[in-house]
Amino acid sequence: MLAIYKREIKAYFTTMIGYVFVAVSLFLIGLGFFAYNLYQERPYFSYTIQGCTLVLLVTIPFLTMNLLVREKKAKTEQMLLSSSASVASIAVGKFLAAFSVFLIPCVISCVYPLILNRFGTVPIAEAYVAILGFVFYGAACIAIGMFFSSIVKYQVLAAILSFIVLFLGYIMASIISLFTATEGLISNILGVYDLSTPLNYMTNGVIDFVAIFYYVSMTALFIFLTAQSIQKRRCTVTAKNFFKCEFNIIGIIVAIAIFVTANIFVKKIPDRYSTVDCSYSGLFSISAETKDYIEGLEEDVTIYVLNSREGYDEYVRKLLDKYEEESEHIKVEYIDQYLYPRFYLQYTDTAPEAGSLIIIGSKNTKIVGYSYLYEYDYSNYYQTGSVEISGFVGENQINNAIDYVTNGNLAKVYVVTGHGETEFETAYYDAITVSGAEYENVKLDDVDGISGKISGIIINGATKDISESDLAKLTDYLDNGGKILITLAHTEEDTPNLDELLDYMEINVVTGMVIENDPNYYYQECVYLIPDMITNKYTEDLPEYPLLTEAVGMMVNDYSEYVSYDSFLYTTEDAFLKVNYKESTIFNEHEGDYEGRFVVGVDASRQITDEKGIVTNPEMIAIASSNAFSTAMDAMVNNTNILLFANIVGTFVEESSVTNVSAKALSLQFLEVGRTDRNVIVIITMLLIPLGVIACGIYTCMKRKKN
Repeated sequence: MLAIYKREIKAYFTTMIGYVFVAVSLFLIGLGFFAYNLYQERPYFSYTIQGCTLVLLVTIPFLTMNLLVREKKAKTEQMLLSSSASVASIAVGKFLAAFSVFLIPCVISCVYPLILNRFGTVPIAEAYVAILGFVFYGAACIAIGMFFSSIVKYQVLAAILSFIVLFLGYIMASIISLFTATEGLISNILGVYDLSTPLNYMTNGVIDFVAIFYYVSMTALFIFLTAQSIQKRRCTVTAKNFFKCEFNIIGIIVAIAIFVTANIFVKKIPDRYSTVDCSYSGLFSISAETKDYIEGLEEDVTIYVLNSREGYDEYVRKLLDKYEEESEHIKVEYIDQYLYPRFYLQYTDTAPEAGSLIIIGSKNTKIVGYSYLYEYDYSNYYQTGSVEISGFVGENQINNAIDYVTNGNLAKVYVVTGHGETEFETAYYDAITVSGAEYENVKLDDVDGISGKISGIIINGATKDISESDLAKLTDYLDNGGKILITLAHTEEDTPNLDELLDYMEINVVTGMVIENDPNYYYQECVYLIPDMITNKYTEDLPEYPLLTEAVGMMVNDYSEYVSYDSFLYTTEDAFLKVNYKESTIFNEHEGDYEGRFVVGVDASRQITDEKGIVTNPEMIAIASSNAFSTAMDAMVNNTNILLFANIVGTFVEESSVTNVSAKALSLQFLEVGRTDRNVIVIITMLLIPLGVIACGIYTCMKRKKN
């Protein structure tokens, strides 16, 4: 085998084939590296690897087409077949030679993630897992190409057949998706030759031993088939050696059967034993909190997925698999909507979106919409009109739904209407849902009282006064330990009842608009405040400072004997309150305006002990601007305002029996690659290195020709 290996390596590098393959591979990897990582400044080298899998469909047939065809062309086939080398050593030696050539660009590409790391945060582990998967994928492709080189007489025909078969394996997942659940047998048969799906999991940063086993067994099968093809040439079907050739045919059938059976068996191994999640955000793992929670389940839960399994979202599918693995009480079933379009009518009259989850327990049923499994970035909405998916919150949503259907626990938030409030946009309602609560737009006049089961109340910029009965209901709710988020708006009329509600926490509103004079603390105009921020439970994970506009004057009693204040958003001392703001076009300070540092975000709480000695802790979070919670503000501060809102609402449900699981980021910050650095790297990776390899090949061939 070693002699065959050395002979083939020499053949690759005394001709231009090896050099051209390496140079072209490095150029194409460099092209993907430039397009995805340097030009678009994306930190994921796995994108480049995914793009190169399609390239292999062309480069691998070029690399393997001569492996055995060349022997016929050079008339050395008879010598090879009559040598003492076994057919297995011939096949393995030739495979290893081609694989060694393939490894050269793969090894060089390992440097590229390290280059990217200079320009920002790069998921290094994901990159190397993707390269590892690419290596195993390439090995299988080489074995397939070598087999076709062994059964035809012409190298071009070998290349064409290899390309067709490899391309079929590349698109097999798409072909399988055309079949419905009732045609599962066909899907399972075709799935045996699905080359791309196992690699997809690894390019997402998961070391998948099932995928590795698949590629290794595929490689071994086609090396075996190549060896049988070589053996076929050694013997002629005559009476003397008929049984030997028949044994080979039987051996091929047995080998294919072993390959199929082994892979079907290995695929049934649970992910917790067969995978290692190396993804940056742990996308394909469930948190320790979730494991503890679902391991403690004592009631059965059924999760119906309104989609076929084959065509379903990979993130959610893998997550649901882990839920089933971790608890014997959780069962997941996929309902193909083409076969059962009216299945949802058993649980709701309104058709859920495709991919939604219907979660059923002993006490309740909960529908989790597919879109609520993700977090969204609205920062570019006003520039591009598009919304990007930024995070995965499926784990948190499923946990809260399971808790609801088994225990009846689901936090509920009232969004007060009927007083000229600023209506929330969809993104903010989604944030309430993602926090693990359901919301209801409610007019307080329509409810008899506010139940203690209401986790929180939101009053977003009321411009008209609340009624006395509304005030009584809200005050009673606070007396029982309730939580209220209130944003303040400029009004045209007196609001004594609303003022009295604020006075419950000794918060006073002063007529006027807050103007910031320090240019470091406003955005473009002095009414767009970028307040100083104190770290607390609402602000600790904010990526930037929030943005408030047209803030109302808000005062708190720092010397209160009853109320505790956690003021987390302030103006600077250069700010002032413009009293006559309605008649001013230029916001300069005049006589009668108030100077000082203003609170524009505060968490006020107090402790109340009733006659029975029961202690409650009502809480009111007040924000001085009703415009704060809008996608227009988010677009200017990288979604900071909606994150602040989500953090506040998250405290409404923090007493749930389910621990909140943070969103898992689907994307990292873009890299910051300077033009000079980009140009230098492109010149080296796409020009100098590939041309250097070609130059070495030309020099070697000319020297060989001369000798």
